[in-house]
Amino acid sequence: MSSKNPHNRSITLKVKASSLYTMPPIPIYVNPNTALIDDDGYANDYRDNNRDYTTGVYLGYNVTWNIELADPNGVDKGYSVILESISQERGLGNANFFGTPEIKSKDGGRTIVGTIVNLPPILDMEDFYDIYFGISNNGGRSYDYFPLDPRLKINQ
Repeated sequence: MSSKNPHNRSITLKVKASSLYTMPPIPIYVNPNTALIDDDGYANDYRDNNRDYTTGVYLGYNVTWNIELADPNGVDKGYSVILESISQERGLGNANFFGTPEIKSKDGGRTIVGTIVNLPPILDMEDFYDIYFGISNNGGRSYDYFPLDPRLKINQ
């Protein structure tokens, strides 16, 4: 999941854009066409359920999400992908790890950076969050923003 020493984290989302572009934004289509890889090398494969992917994060440290095409020089050539937002699943008892319900990209969708709030009561908590991303092909936009819902766990 992650190494023991507190540090900033990085998560890369890889997207099979050519396969997902015309599909509706639901998990049975999103999961087999996306993969997540963190800076410690922990990854889920394209066939894995993204809800089973957990990244350990640390109080007061940043999490940076990046997005890239799975095969930019092959079947995904001509497509582009952007990160739209990161949000925590809302619901009774859900802690807000970022101090805001939604984080948007500030660089045109290449990355999103969030800082985990420094609140000791959330130590050892684990919660789902949502990654929303879009796909375009030669200027045309995909069906809608696609959601992923992996988890974050607050480590000590």
